[in-house]
Amino acid sequence: MILSVLSLFLAQIFNMPFKRSIFITLLVLVVQTAFAQQKDTLKYYLGGDDKPADITHAAFILKVYKEKPADELWKREYISKIDRRLRSVGSCKDSLGKIKEGEYKLFDYRGRLYKTGRYENDKAAGEWKGFYTSGKTESIYYYDNGKMTGLCRGWYENGNLKDSFDLDKGGNGYGLGFYEDGQKRYEGNFAVGIKKGEWRYYYDLPDNHQSMVCEFANDSLRSSKCFTKEGEPQNKDCNFEREAEFRGGHVAWVKYLVKKIDKSKYLNYMKVGMQYTVIVKFALDEEGSVTDVEVEDPGSSERLDNIAEDIIRQSPHWEPAIQYNQPVKAYRRQPITFVAQAQ
Repeated sequence: MILSVLSLFLAQIFNMPFKRSIFITLLVLVVQTAFAQQKDTLKYYLGGDDKPADITHAAFILKVYKEKPADELWKREYISKIDRRLRSVGSCKDSLGKIKEGEYKLFDYRGRLYKTGRYENDKAAGEWKGFYTSGKTESIYYYDNGKMTGLCRGWYENGNLKDSFDLDKGGNGYGLGFYEDGQKRYEGNFAVGIKKGEWRYYYDLPDNHQSMVCEFANDSLRSSKCFTKEGEPQNKDCNFEREAEFRGGHVAWVKYLVKKIDKSKYLNYMKVGMQYTVIVKFALDEEGSVTDVEVEDPGSSERLDNIAEDIIRQSPHWEPAIQYNQPVKAYRRQPITFVAQAQ
């Protein structure tokens, strides 16, 4: 398209009886500008930990470019490699996309807006708002140089208060958290916008016993004591946070997936050379059972989607996630790729 337009432009120029050199100079400038804009578009491949990765193993694509060569800031787009959905968009000061600056929007796996805010020199600044998929406000937090400050609140989708942090301009103050039924979940102190000193966590039970008492310094856990649901000291298996884990670890989970895929009849629904990737989201309840299995974004093959769902649904039990010395529900997303190769 660009070549066609330029060719037409050239034809018009050389049919003109005068000032050809002026128009030719103008044309050269237009072409050079187009090439400069092309060179200013940079692409980086990142893993799930946001570290550089090769294109095969990358989970995200970071695009950095200038809309106009004279722009001071670069445009920054963070894109899921699997489904090419935009996950965040904003600006940055550098061509590597590391120093975020200005307004930002963040999107969930289905492209729905779930957070807005602003950065100053790669630090959160001012008001940050979170949203539920329904559009209801989930949280309003305030930041200064990356640290929480002011009156910060979070809500459950039913409108009940979830978090409440009342901090002065220096980020010093007190924080409270609540369960959805209104019972106290945690409480503790902040200094310069981060946890400091003693924090107490509670079971969501009628007597509201403590589940854990922790000591923080510079937002890092220094020591902790755990308690049973009956309020007695707990001398073993005391965990502040622990991710849900497949029994046997990640290697065992991969082996399970490979084994189940090999045993499936997906080849009956694919042509040789075809590749199909489906992302399945699921939850792990407080007992470690797989629940809420659902294809995240159904593709062109309902049968392959169903096979992927069944592979996850038939998973053995996991070790449940732990938070504040209590089992909690955890969520996962698992890409499954079917490839039909000639035998």
